[in-house]
Amino acid sequence: VTAPTLRLGPIELSRSPSAQYVIPVGTMVVVTLPDELAPFCWSTPTSTAPTVLEPMTHGDELGGGAQATFRAVAPGEATVETTNACYTFPSCGAASELTEAIVTVRA
Repeated sequence: VTAPTLRLGPIELSRSPSAQYVIPVGTMVVVTLPDELAPFCWSTPTSTAPTVLEPMTHGDELGGGAQATFRAVAPGEATVETTNACYTFPSCGAASELTEAIVTVRA
C-alpha cells in the first residue's frame, strides 16, 4: 500500500488568498519548485509545524530551484512556506515573494 501524495508547485503555492488543503495522516507532501532565471531562486520549503508536517528531505538546486518532502504525522495545521528572491550582492532591490499553502491534517 502506497501513502497518498499531495504535490505542490509554484502555482499551488502562489494563490491569493493562500491555498488550503486537507489531507489525512500518512500523506506525503512533495514540493517541487523549478529552476529560475538568475539572479532569482527559491528558498528551501519549510513547515511551520514540523510536529504536524515532518520534513523528510529538502534541498535547493544550482539553477535556482528547490524541493522538499514532508510527511503528515499528526492532526493539526501547518503552513508550507518558501520565498522567491533575488540573491545578489549588493541586492538587486527586488522584493522577496513569499509563497505558501496551508495544510490541515486530519486523523
